[in-house]
Amino acid sequence: MKTKKLKNKLIFFVLVCLVFMSGCGEEEPNKSGKKHPTKFDLLGVVKNSIYKNNYFGLSIKIPSHWHLQNKKMREEMVDIGRETVAGDNKILEREIAMSQLKTENLLTVFKYPLKTPVSFNPSFICMIEVITPFMSIKNGKDYQHQMQKFIKTAKMKVSIPKEIYTEKIANREFSVLVLKRNIAGIKITQKYYSTIMKGFALNFIITFSSDKSETELMNILKSIKFN
Repeated sequence: MKTKKLKNKLIFFVLVCLVFMSGCGEEEPNKSGKKHPTKFDLLGVVKNSIYKNNYFGLSIKIPSHWHLQNKKMREEMVDIGRETVAGDNKILEREIAMSQLKTENLLTVFKYPLKTPVSFNPSFICMIEVITPFMSIKNGKDYQHQMQKFIKTAKMKVSIPKEIYTEKIANREFSVLVLKRNIAGIKITQKYYSTIMKGFALNFIITFSSDKSETELMNILKSIKFN
Protein backbone atom coordinates (compact mmCIF):
# COMPACT_ATOMS: atom_id res chain seq x y z
CA MET A 1 0.00 0.00 0.00
CA LYS A 2 2.84 2.40 0.93
CA THR A 3 4.61 1.71 -2.37
CA LYS A 4 1.38 2.39 -4.28
CA LYS A 5 0.93 5.73 -2.50
CA LEU A 6 4.49 6.74 -3.33
CA LYS A 7 3.92 5.78 -6.95
CA ASN A 8 0.79 7.94 -7.05
CA LYS A 9 2.70 10.86 -5.52
CA LEU A 10 5.37 10.55 -8.19
CA ILE A 11 2.68 10.56 -10.87
CA PHE A 12 1.20 13.63 -9.18
CA PHE A 13 4.46 15.43 -9.94
CA VAL A 14 4.39 14.19 -13.52
CA LEU A 15 0.86 15.51 -13.95
CA VAL A 16 1.71 19.01 -12.77
CA CYS A 17 3.10 19.85 -16.20
CA LEU A 18 0.02 18.33 -17.85
CA VAL A 19 -2.61 20.26 -15.94
CA PHE A 20 -1.15 23.69 -15.25
CA MET A 21 -2.01 25.24 -18.63
CA SER A 22 -5.69 24.32 -18.30
CA GLY A 23 -6.41 27.77 -16.85
CA CYS A 24 -4.78 29.69 -19.70
CA GLY A 25 -7.81 29.82 -21.96
CA GLU A 26 -9.06 27.99 -25.01
CA GLU A 27 -6.79 27.26 -27.90
CA GLU A 28 -6.94 29.81 -30.68
CA PRO A 29 -8.08 28.45 -34.08
CA ASN A 30 -5.35 27.95 -36.64
CA LYS A 31 -5.52 31.04 -38.89
CA SER A 32 -2.04 30.83 -40.35
CA GLY A 33 -2.89 28.26 -42.98
CA LYS A 34 0.11 26.20 -41.89
CA LYS A 35 -0.33 22.47 -41.65
CA HIS A 36 -0.03 21.17 -38.10
CA PRO A 37 2.20 18.11 -37.63
CA THR A 38 0.39 14.84 -37.00
CA LYS A 39 0.88 12.78 -33.84
CA PHE A 40 2.87 10.33 -35.93
CA ASP A 41 5.28 13.14 -36.86
CA LEU A 42 5.68 14.15 -33.22
CA LEU A 43 6.02 10.88 -31.33
CA GLY A 44 9.52 9.83 -32.36
CA VAL A 45 11.03 6.35 -32.03
CA VAL A 46 13.45 4.48 -29.78
CA LYS A 47 16.10 2.25 -31.37
CA ASN A 48 19.28 0.88 -29.79
CA SER A 49 18.63 2.87 -26.59
CA ILE A 50 18.42 6.18 -28.49
CA TYR A 51 15.21 8.19 -28.76
CA LYS A 52 14.98 10.15 -32.03
CA ASN A 53 12.41 12.75 -33.00
CA ASN A 54 12.77 14.08 -36.52
CA TYR A 55 10.25 16.90 -36.09
CA PHE A 56 12.33 18.53 -33.35
CA GLY A 57 15.66 17.23 -34.68
CA LEU A 58 16.13 15.70 -31.25
CA SER A 59 18.02 12.66 -29.98
CA ILE A 60 18.34 11.36 -26.40
CA LYS A 61 20.55 8.52 -25.24
CA ILE A 62 18.72 6.29 -22.75
CA PRO A 63 20.81 4.24 -20.29
CA SER A 64 20.54 0.61 -21.39
CA HIS A 65 19.56 -0.59 -17.91
CA TRP A 66 16.73 1.97 -17.52
CA HIS A 67 13.13 0.99 -18.30
CA LEU A 68 11.17 2.51 -21.15
CA GLN A 69 7.42 2.97 -20.74
CA ASN A 70 5.38 2.19 -23.85
CA LYS A 71 2.45 4.32 -25.03
CA LYS A 72 -0.12 2.26 -23.09
CA MET A 73 1.90 2.58 -19.87
CA ARG A 74 2.25 6.35 -20.37
CA GLU A 75 -1.50 6.69 -20.89
CA GLU A 76 -2.20 4.65 -17.74
CA MET A 77 0.10 6.98 -15.77
CA VAL A 78 -1.89 9.95 -17.02
CA ASP A 79 -5.19 8.33 -16.02
CA ILE A 80 -3.96 7.52 -12.50
CA GLY A 81 -2.46 10.97 -12.18
CA ARG A 82 -5.65 12.69 -13.29
CA GLU A 83 -7.59 10.89 -10.56
CA THR A 84 -4.86 11.61 -7.98
CA VAL A 85 -4.69 15.34 -8.74
CA ALA A 86 -8.42 16.00 -9.24
CA GLY A 87 -9.78 13.81 -6.44
CA ASP A 88 -13.49 14.60 -6.12
CA ASN A 89 -13.16 17.88 -8.03
CA LYS A 90 -15.04 17.11 -11.24
CA ILE A 91 -14.37 20.55 -12.71
CA LEU A 92 -10.61 20.12 -12.30
CA GLU A 93 -10.84 16.61 -13.73
CA ARG A 94 -12.55 18.00 -16.86
CA GLU A 95 -9.89 20.71 -17.17
CA ILE A 96 -7.16 18.10 -16.99
CA ALA A 97 -8.93 16.00 -19.61
CA MET A 98 -9.13 19.04 -21.90
CA SER A 99 -5.45 19.82 -21.38
CA GLN A 100 -4.59 16.31 -22.52
CA LEU A 101 -5.82 17.24 -26.00
CA LYS A 102 -2.87 19.58 -26.47
CA THR A 103 -0.13 17.69 -24.66
CA GLU A 104 1.83 14.58 -25.53
CA ASN A 105 4.15 12.46 -23.41
CA LEU A 106 6.85 11.55 -25.92
CA LEU A 107 9.18 9.58 -23.69
CA THR A 108 9.14 8.22 -20.14
CA VAL A 109 11.90 6.11 -18.60
CA PHE A 110 12.35 4.88 -15.02
CA LYS A 111 15.51 3.52 -13.47
CA TYR A 112 13.64 0.46 -12.15
CA PRO A 113 10.51 -1.40 -13.28
CA LEU A 114 7.47 0.35 -11.81
CA LYS A 115 6.63 -2.34 -9.26
CA THR A 116 10.17 -2.68 -7.90
CA PRO A 117 10.14 -2.27 -4.07
CA VAL A 118 12.63 0.63 -3.88
CA SER A 119 12.36 3.76 -1.74
CA PHE A 120 12.13 5.93 -4.85
CA ASN A 121 12.27 5.37 -8.60
CA PRO A 122 14.07 8.15 -10.54
CA SER A 123 12.55 9.15 -13.88
CA PHE A 124 13.16 11.10 -17.06
CA ILE A 125 10.24 12.42 -19.09
CA CYS A 126 10.01 14.33 -22.36
CA MET A 127 6.68 16.09 -22.94
CA ILE A 128 5.35 18.67 -25.38
CA GLU A 129 2.42 21.05 -25.31
CA VAL A 130 0.87 23.09 -28.11
CA ILE A 131 1.57 26.80 -27.73
CA THR A 132 -0.56 29.31 -29.66
CA PRO A 133 -0.29 33.13 -29.95
CA PHE A 134 -3.43 33.35 -27.82
CA MET A 135 -1.44 32.08 -24.83
CA SER A 136 1.08 34.98 -24.96
CA ILE A 137 3.94 32.60 -24.21
CA LYS A 138 7.16 33.53 -26.02
CA ASN A 139 9.77 31.47 -24.20
CA GLY A 140 10.34 28.80 -21.57
CA LYS A 141 10.33 31.35 -18.74
CA ASP A 142 6.85 32.60 -19.72
CA TYR A 143 5.65 29.00 -19.81
CA GLN A 144 7.05 28.21 -16.38
CA HIS A 145 5.63 31.41 -14.85
CA GLN A 146 2.20 30.10 -15.85
CA MET A 147 3.08 26.84 -14.17
CA GLN A 148 4.05 28.64 -10.96
CA LYS A 149 0.73 30.48 -10.96
CA PHE A 150 -1.15 27.20 -11.25
CA ILE A 151 0.84 25.62 -8.41
CA LYS A 152 0.09 28.57 -6.12
CA THR A 153 -3.58 28.81 -7.11
CA ALA A 154 -4.13 25.08 -6.65
CA LYS A 155 -2.27 25.19 -3.30
CA MET A 156 -0.19 22.17 -4.25
CA LYS A 157 1.99 20.88 -1.45
CA VAL A 158 5.30 21.54 -3.15
CA SER A 159 7.98 24.14 -2.50
CA ILE A 160 9.76 26.23 -5.11
CA PRO A 161 13.20 26.79 -3.54
CA LYS A 162 14.60 29.18 -6.15
CA GLU A 163 13.63 31.51 -8.97
CA ILE A 164 13.39 30.23 -12.53
CA TYR A 165 16.84 30.21 -14.10
CA THR A 166 18.35 29.21 -17.45
CA GLU A 167 20.64 26.42 -18.58
CA LYS A 168 21.85 25.38 -21.99
CA ILE A 169 21.16 21.91 -23.31
CA ALA A 170 22.96 21.14 -26.58
CA ASN A 171 23.51 24.90 -27.08
CA ARG A 172 19.79 25.65 -26.77
CA GLU A 173 18.56 27.78 -23.87
CA PHE A 174 16.08 26.18 -21.48
CA SER A 175 14.34 27.72 -18.49
CA VAL A 176 14.54 25.60 -15.34
CA LEU A 177 11.92 25.36 -12.59
CA VAL A 178 12.71 23.36 -9.44
CA LEU A 179 10.04 21.75 -7.26
CA LYS A 180 10.62 19.94 -3.97
CA ARG A 181 8.46 17.81 -1.73
CA ASN A 182 8.99 15.56 1.27
CA ILE A 183 6.92 12.36 1.06
CA ALA A 184 7.10 9.79 3.87
CA GLY A 185 10.53 11.11 4.83
CA ILE A 186 11.85 10.98 1.26
CA LYS A 187 13.07 14.32 -0.11
CA ILE A 188 12.02 14.46 -3.75
CA THR A 189 13.28 16.99 -6.27
CA GLN A 190 11.86 17.59 -9.71
CA LYS A 191 13.39 19.87 -12.33
CA TYR A 192 11.51 21.11 -15.38
CA TYR A 193 13.55 22.21 -18.39
CA SER A 194 11.37 24.12 -20.87
CA THR A 195 11.86 25.86 -24.20
CA ILE A 196 9.52 26.98 -26.98
CA MET A 197 10.20 25.32 -30.31
CA LYS A 198 8.20 24.99 -33.53
CA GLY A 199 4.93 25.99 -31.89
CA PHE A 200 5.34 23.71 -28.87
CA ALA A 201 6.67 23.87 -25.33
CA LEU A 202 9.33 21.17 -25.22
CA ASN A 203 9.89 19.90 -21.67
CA PHE A 204 12.43 17.59 -20.09
CA ILE A 205 11.48 16.56 -16.56
CA ILE A 206 13.83 14.80 -14.15
CA THR A 207 12.72 13.46 -10.77
CA PHE A 208 15.11 12.13 -8.13
CA SER A 209 15.73 11.71 -4.42
CA SER A 210 19.52 11.32 -4.18
CA ASP A 211 22.71 12.87 -5.53
CA LYS A 212 23.52 9.64 -7.36
CA SER A 213 20.23 9.53 -9.26
CA GLU A 214 20.52 13.26 -10.03
CA THR A 215 23.92 12.61 -11.61
CA GLU A 216 22.49 9.77 -13.71
CA LEU A 217 19.65 11.99 -14.91
CA MET A 218 22.00 14.89 -15.67
CA ASN A 219 24.00 12.50 -17.85
CA ILE A 220 20.83 11.81 -19.84
CA LEU A 221 20.38 15.57 -20.30
CA LYS A 222 24.01 15.88 -21.40
CA SER A 223 23.40 13.22 -24.06
CA ILE A 224 20.70 15.31 -25.75
CA LYS A 225 21.47 16.61 -29.24
CA PHE A 226 19.60 18.85 -31.68
CA ASN A 227 20.25 18.76 -35.40
